[in-house]
Amino acid sequence: MYDNLLSLILSQNNSFLYDYAKKNNINRFVGTVLYSKNNLVVVGVRNFLFLLENQSTQNFQTGVRVNLTFQDKTHNMDAPIKMKYLGEASKDSIKLSLKFPNFKNIDAVNLKSPNFTETQNIKASVWLAEFSRTLNEQLKKLKFDNLEPHEFTSFKKLTEKIVNSLLKSFKDNLNSVLSPSHSAVKIVDMIRAYISKKDNLDFFSKNEIRLMKELLTLQEEDKNSLLNKYESKTSIKHNIVDKTLNSYLTIKNLSLEIKTPLMFFSIFGMPIFLAIDREYQNNSKNYQQEAMNQKLNLILLTNNFGVIDANIQSFEKEIYISFELENNSAYFKLKTQYLIEKLEEKDYLVKRIDFV
Repeated sequence: MYDNLLSLILSQNNSFLYDYAKKNNINRFVGTVLYSKNNLVVVGVRNFLFLLENQSTQNFQTGVRVNLTFQDKTHNMDAPIKMKYLGEASKDSIKLSLKFPNFKNIDAVNLKSPNFTETQNIKASVWLAEFSRTLNEQLKKLKFDNLEPHEFTSFKKLTEKIVNSLLKSFKDNLNSVLSPSHSAVKIVDMIRAYISKKDNLDFFSKNEIRLMKELLTLQEEDKNSLLNKYESKTSIKHNIVDKTLNSYLTIKNLSLEIKTPLMFFSIFGMPIFLAIDREYQNNSKNYQQEAMNQKLNLILLTNNFGVIDANIQSFEKEIYISFELENNSAYFKLKTQYLIEKLEEKDYLVKRIDFV
C-alpha cells in the first residue's frame, strides 16, 4: 500500500541515498517497513536501511509499503508523517546521526559495516537506531563551551571506535551485546569527564609534560640522557604507570565467561571502554595442557593524547601491544621502555610494542 507518505529531513550530504536522489532528480522512493516499535522505525529502501524516529501518532506494521520523500529542513513540511533521521546502513557502510549543540561541522559518524547476515543486519540496525536517539538526547545535556574543533573530532573518533567494537558483538555473539541506551549514556559520560577535567593532566604530571617538551627540542642523545636522569628521581611507588599497570593486570585475570565481555569502567577518574576476548588453543610446549590467548581492547579519551586505542594480546606470559594515539604520540613513546621494564618485573615478556 502506497498511501503512507514519510517525510524525512536530511542535512545536506548526510545520506547515502540523498546524493543518489539529488543526482538523478528523484525525491521519492518506495520502501518497506522492516521494524516498528517504540517510535523507532527501520525502513528498507533498495539496498539501504533507514533508521528513523517516528514523530507522529501514526503507527506502522511490519511489511507495510511506504513512500519515502526527502524534504529540505528549510521547506514547509506538508507531509502528514514526519520522521527524524537517526542513521542508515548499506552493505558496506553505516552512518549515524551525531549532533553537538552549537557545532555544525560534524553531523554523522561513519562506520564500516561488518559482513552481517540479514537477521544480524536488522538487529544491529534496531540497536543503532536506539543508540543514535539516546546519544543525541544525552549530548543536549552537555555544555560544550570553550572547546576547540579538534576536541569535537576526538568525540566523534571515540564514538566511532566504541561502536565499531560493539558491532562486532552482533557478528560474534549476540548475547554479549550491551544495551544501546547504556552504551550511549556511557560514551556521553566519557565526554563529560573529559570536559570537566579539561585543565587537568590525565597521564603525566605537569613536570613530566614540561620535561617532555624540552626533550623534543634536544638532540636524540641528549634526550635519552636527560630522561634517564629524570627517571632516577621519580618516585616509582606513586607513579601512575604502576597504578594503571596493576589495574590492567587485575582486569586481565578476571574470571571471564565464554562470551566476549564488553564493559565501561573507570581508572583514576578516566572512563575507559574495555573489550576482552579469550581463546584457548593447544600449547605447543605441552599438548596435555591448554594455553590461553587473550586479547584486550582498551579505548579511552584523554586531554593530552586525544583518543587512545590500545590492543593487547597475551599468550601465557608473552605480550604484544599496539597503541593508536590521536595526538602527541612522541610524548607517549617516552614511557615505552619504562612500561616494558615494569611488565618484566611481573614476569611478563613484551615481544612487541607498535605505534599505529
